[in-house]
Amino acid sequence: PIWELWNEPNLAHYWGAPPDRDAYAKLAIATATALRNAGAREILSGGTSGIDVNWIYDLRTRGVFDLVTGCAVHSYKPPAQALNEYIQAISLLPPGVKIHTTESCVDTSRGQSAFFQDMWYVHRQLSLPVLIWCEFRDGTAGTTPPYTDPLGLVTADYSLKDVYYTAKALVRNG
Repeated sequence: PIWELWNEPNLAHYWGAPPDRDAYAKLAIATATALRNAGAREILSGGTSGIDVNWIYDLRTRGVFDLVTGCAVHSYKPPAQALNEYIQAISLLPPGVKIHTTESCVDTSRGQSAFFQDMWYVHRQLSLPVLIWCEFRDGTAGTTPPYTDPLGLVTADYSLKDVYYTAKALVRNG
């Protein structure tokens, strides 16, 4: 299994209070230590909202990346805009600790297939090991209920979308 230590701890909405780098670092270090002692091999820092290089830098200086094996980020920016942030984040990490994109997607109206393809190539270019699309099926996510945002690889009735075929072709061809 892969363990991701929190969801977007750099946002008050998910942290439950104003984000606190010191408190998160203590939690991440304690949790990573316990997981390692239990035999876990893949432990990622909490996926940040965006590629938050200031947050990543602060976690590095607090020792989080001495214990976790990867740095999780959630990137929803167009890949060409995110590229420089990925490069900055990579430069902040110790050797052997890689960036893992554990959430990324856009809705159908914003060109999902092109976004997926461009993000795929950014990940290949930078040797990033993980790119997880945020939703499999339309209608299961969004900013507020009833969660009708068309973010999935398939429609609400499971019909395959163009982005599904793009993903399938890219994965098949490496």
